[in-house]
Amino acid sequence: MNIHRLAGPVAALVIAGAITLSGCSGTSTAITAPAAGGSTQSPAAGQPAAQSGTREHPAALGSKISGKDWEVVVNSVALGANDAVKAANQFNGDAPVGSAYAVVNYTATYIGKDAKGGMPAEVGIDYVTPEGKTISRTSTIAVAPAPAFDGISPLYNGAATTGNIVIAVPTADGDKGVLAVRPGMLADTVFVAVK
Repeated sequence: MNIHRLAGPVAALVIAGAITLSGCSGTSTAITAPAAGGSTQSPAAGQPAAQSGTREHPAALGSKISGKDWEVVVNSVALGANDAVKAANQFNGDAPVGSAYAVVNYTATYIGKDAKGGMPAEVGIDYVTPEGKTISRTSTIAVAPAPAFDGISPLYNGAATTGNIVIAVPTADGDKGVLAVRPGMLADTVFVAVK
């Protein structure tokens, strides 16, 4: 097989793919701060609202993160929740060495217009260390304490689901990281404080 014969078609495919993907950037995401008393930590006191939701100036717990099809509110984050996670299921083991379980409780509301509804699994929540390393919620294999978040059952316009997920976060500086919240598959990510 002649490699040089394939170079032209392969280059054309790469260019076409790059052009197609360039139009796949995230959709606009809005942040609504929680009502007074909704959180003990405000997003970056004195910072313009436009900077809220960044890693440096995360949105407060209780903020509403709105995308095209989903609204997400992180209600609470329980760091160091090893005992609660282990008690939730007999098969839940210890957190990995150097980590502790965090239980994240959140609400996802479907605001899309699709008559078929949407699956809450389209919403993404991960943990980001102070150094910038993302720890995916899917990398933690543990059953969350009740109520566990139901990401499978479809929701229709105006319906919501609330529940818990588990993420193993570093014990050394777990309280200094942030949550990366994506209100939909193609939505922009917003960062939310963990305390």
